[in-house]
Amino acid sequence: MINLKMSPNRILQTNQLTGHVFNRYNISTKTTTPINQIPKKHFIDYSFFVDLLNSYDNINESNTEKFMVYEIPVIIDYLVKSHHYYLSSRLPMIEQNLCMQINKFGKKHPLLYVFYEFFLFYKRDLKEHFKEEEDIMRESDFIGYALHKSEHEKFSS
Repeated sequence: MINLKMSPNRILQTNQLTGHVFNRYNISTKTTTPINQIPKKHFIDYSFFVDLLNSYDNINESNTEKFMVYEIPVIIDYLVKSHHYYLSSRLPMIEQNLCMQINKFGKKHPLLYVFYEFFLFYKRDLKEHFKEEEDIMRESDFIGYALHKSEHEKFSS
């Protein structure tokens, strides 16, 4: 079980799937600093972060009840970070890998072009989905509240 006294490096050695969580929060997985000593600028709530990491240990189990105790700004902070991570990192990496496969094997495997077209539709739909979510949050002023609270906590810790 992951806890606040463990470092990102140790956690990643235990479970490689947690690397995506650290990437979303822009925390190096090479650091040996315990989570509870990582500057608060990376996230709003240490306990939420640990619960999120622990959810990757039991990926096949639903852990939604565990997250019901957190305030909306904490959840929104994660959601916004996840959107940014997918748009700036994961989607470009997937697209690059598909293009490399097409360049290397496209003539022998024309189905790769179909996969690429599917990916482009998926990418467009995902961007649209992210925008809709953020528009709803913005209309409800959840993002403004979350970001304000996040900024306030960065400077008060």
